[in-house]
Amino acid sequence: MRKTAQENNPNFVLFDIQHDQAEDLKNALKNKNIPILQQVPIIDLRLRKLNGKKIDEILSENRKALPENKIPLWTLMRTYRCTYQDKILDSEKLLDGNFTPSYDENNNTGPIPVSIEQRIMKRLKLKLGDTVEFELSGIEIPCVITSVREVEWMQMRPNFFFVFPDGPLNEAPQMQVIVSRAATEHDSVAL
Repeated sequence: MRKTAQENNPNFVLFDIQHDQAEDLKNALKNKNIPILQQVPIIDLRLRKLNGKKIDEILSENRKALPENKIPLWTLMRTYRCTYQDKILDSEKLLDGNFTPSYDENNNTGPIPVSIEQRIMKRLKLKLGDTVEFELSGIEIPCVITSVREVEWMQMRPNFFFVFPDGPLNEAPQMQVIVSRAATEHDSVAL
């Protein structure tokens, strides 16, 4: 349990909660009078394209590029842990563009609007309006960057490079994370 100065700050995070475990865990927290400060879905995605260009092509160009023009390998090859949410969180600040709270694929056409964290945007050499394509279990997910966020990374809660609107990923394979605060170490141990 991490000690925190303010009573409303989280002091523990429960990761890798599967869909069929979430209700039992929430009930256990409620029975112990431990509040749920945040429940966050996490979906693992891989980048496949940036502005229509395949990652393999970008990697090939990187080998020939000057160091200042290269996109860091880790940004292209990593698994991105993404989430969906319907608002900007307290640990985030909207810097540019318009955050899209929800997106109904039945009533909208075109790429899914996503919000990107400012530093990963610079590392990937992207800007507002650029397109990114992710892959989820063999399914292509075309997206367009519609907002840029500043993220406060030093908080005890999950933060994300890419945030999707509520809707398109809600039924995707995912794990849940619950952020909470136990009043005492005894409460934490009892849980």
